[in-house]
Amino acid sequence: LSFSVSVWYRYSDALDSMASLVLLTLLATCVGSLSLPEVQLVINSDTVQLGNGFAQMVFNKMHPQVSSFGGSFNGTGKYTTVTTSQTGPHQQTGLVLEVEQTDGSVFTSCSSGSGAKLNITVLTNSSNFASVEIAGIVDNVASPTVMETWRFSLAAGARGIDFAFSGTVLKTTAVRAVRRSIYLETRSLYAFFSRGVVQMMNYKNGFFCSSSSLTRWYSLATTMDGTGTKAALDVTHGNGKNAEMDGATTENNVIVISGGWYNSGMQTVMAGQLHQFDRWTDHGWNDAPATNISEGQTWSSSYNYAPNDGNFPAGPNALGKISGMGYDDIAAYLTGIYASIVGNMVGYDRDLPGQIATTIHTPGTGYAGLYNFFDPDNYLGLSTVMYSGDPYLLEQARIIMERTGSKMKPSGQVPHHFIESVPTYRAISGALQTGPNLFWTSACLQYASLTGDNVWLRNYIPVLRQSAKFLLHFRNSSMGLLQVPGSLMIDVFIRTNFTSDSNVAMVWFLNNFAEAEMRLGNTTGARYYRNIAKELVTLINEHIWHTSSNDHYVTQRNPDGSIRDFIDYDSNTYAVAFGVAGAYNRSGAVLHRVDSGKCTHAKATYVSERYYGPKDCFKHNVGDSCTTMGRIGWGDAHARRVVGDWYTFNEVILKPLQTDVLYWTWIRERYDCTGKQQLNRTRYYFEYPAVVTMMLREIKYGINIGLNTIDIKPWNVNNFVFSVGTQQVHYSAPHQVKFSFDVLKAQRTYNIHGMTPSKNYTVQLTGGAPCGDSHPTVVASSPQGVVKFQKEVQANCWVEVLA
Repeated sequence: LSFSVSVWYRYSDALDSMASLVLLTLLATCVGSLSLPEVQLVINSDTVQLGNGFAQMVFNKMHPQVSSFGGSFNGTGKYTTVTTSQTGPHQQTGLVLEVEQTDGSVFTSCSSGSGAKLNITVLTNSSNFASVEIAGIVDNVASPTVMETWRFSLAAGARGIDFAFSGTVLKTTAVRAVRRSIYLETRSLYAFFSRGVVQMMNYKNGFFCSSSSLTRWYSLATTMDGTGTKAALDVTHGNGKNAEMDGATTENNVIVISGGWYNSGMQTVMAGQLHQFDRWTDHGWNDAPATNISEGQTWSSSYNYAPNDGNFPAGPNALGKISGMGYDDIAAYLTGIYASIVGNMVGYDRDLPGQIATTIHTPGTGYAGLYNFFDPDNYLGLSTVMYSGDPYLLEQARIIMERTGSKMKPSGQVPHHFIESVPTYRAISGALQTGPNLFWTSACLQYASLTGDNVWLRNYIPVLRQSAKFLLHFRNSSMGLLQVPGSLMIDVFIRTNFTSDSNVAMVWFLNNFAEAEMRLGNTTGARYYRNIAKELVTLINEHIWHTSSNDHYVTQRNPDGSIRDFIDYDSNTYAVAFGVAGAYNRSGAVLHRVDSGKCTHAKATYVSERYYGPKDCFKHNVGDSCTTMGRIGWGDAHARRVVGDWYTFNEVILKPLQTDVLYWTWIRERYDCTGKQQLNRTRYYFEYPAVVTMMLREIKYGINIGLNTIDIKPWNVNNFVFSVGTQQVHYSAPHQVKFSFDVLKAQRTYNIHGMTPSKNYTVQLTGGAPCGDSHPTVVASSPQGVVKFQKEVQANCWVEVLA
């Protein structure tokens, strides 16, 4: 049903009230149902209401503005409102048109007593799609300066409402600003400018004016600690343009606002500019210069507004159609990316290009003034960001990695971190670690894998080889093991000589680096790195295994043959995860010893069985001696996958962390032996949310994109649709699996697990002519139920495996 009806209203009209908006509650789970809630468009005397169970907007006709946006992730129609619960000085409660005069007086479309004549036109109204246009929105009924037309459209099943607007100047005058503002209850705001990410929470009366284009922004969390009512609004700019007037000379037209009578917000500025831009200021519009506007000037743009009742964005750039994934998995996956890690980025700042902190901005960051830790902080953080499948965030990750690489020493050593913009090559403790080089290089390889950008890899491989060379220079010529001056990734712990942590991690690193050489056709280089990895496996098991207990690898062996041993859980779980222990059938013994510890799985995984005292730590700093760490939990989770220990992975490691992420949103830096957050540690830390996302992606849903191999190996999940950013997997084993990744054209080996053993499957490409040969091939699955094949696939083309 499609029709157009014009309805004219004045506020003084006494109209019969129509039925209020009722939405069907047909979805009990996170989607995938064949029956979607209907779109409902209801117009009554006071409001225009448009909703579909997932998203709703309410337009207030008495005070013209979108008075509320509400979201329901599960499509129940029980909406959580994201717009502010307060009323502003000019009746603002949501999205409103504003004009600020040169004397500072403000006129708004929602000012009380307005008698504007609105022209409301229903363009389409059906259960599948509805669209309504509201014309005649002005800033001041008595003497209007500008007028806008707003059009809202919504489809069944859509999480976002499409909003197109156009406007015109009605009289020539001077103003401080013509703007459209939205005022929100949510506190933490994130903006994706072309120049970089800007994030802020709790900056009282703060304004951030940018001259860069803005393609997307979102705001989430109604409380500072992330608890309480969960809500988010995800806004995507439909045409990628800003909204300045034609002929305008304004240089900055997007203003991020944080913390007034609202908690956060955004101003789209059609005319006007602040004195200060590209940095946070509390001056706002108070000292803004006058801007001349002329009768007849026009502007237009479009957006998608996606409200949500979780502390994560749910717009089209975040996720697509999903099913079979419980809400907890989806919410935790996206919260780890978008609430936490994205807000760590500081690359917009001209003084700190390509840098990333360890926390969000509130308004300062944890470890103030210190950035780009790859020991392994930013390996975990940037991997998580790249798992968004968002090309913008992948690009930001590359910029950060190249920033660190640009300060590599001639020896190949990369900075441990930056102090403001100055690189330093030792840890805060003073230790010299192997972790920064190992994990920075691994992050670069992760980027190359997820993008398939062979050109970048080929151009950057000399830098990466120099980094690998630095690590290998620690290799003792007689012993064959790395002899190192410090810990791999816990900088305060004194670990030297032939340590288990660095040597075990090098096995993983070298095998991954060999894949990079293979990707570039350097088979000789690949063989070189693989051979060293094999040698290390043998040497670790010969020299670092504790022969008396026969159940773990010692902390370190010294050149004189003596040992130092704290029964470390990082190196021992990593030894299982990376195949070092399995090569000698030692995985079971190692994990049995790890699991016998008092504090092992308080939450994530504890550091060691024996306590690192003041004499065992640099500068006597025992801050990490009685804590759990997400980075260790990540390795422990992979170890459980290796041995098939689902219960420990899911119930002991993943779920407790996942529950905390869903409840708290942001978590402190460490847990103690009882599983409580340590209140003296950094708030809003990235680590635990990041590893939850990584464990879900890499282990539970088993989606792993390598340089030469793509593995789809879910664990105890048989039917799901994973559609995050540009990454899509439709898994219905053992009958059908189809997937599409936004990676550049590349020949890779695909391993699809969970299929019927020893059965013929049809493999075909779909997506049209650009996707290449669409002729199906027949592949027999292995006795273990793995369908293995090689294909050269273009970006965004689909691969289908059919029984």
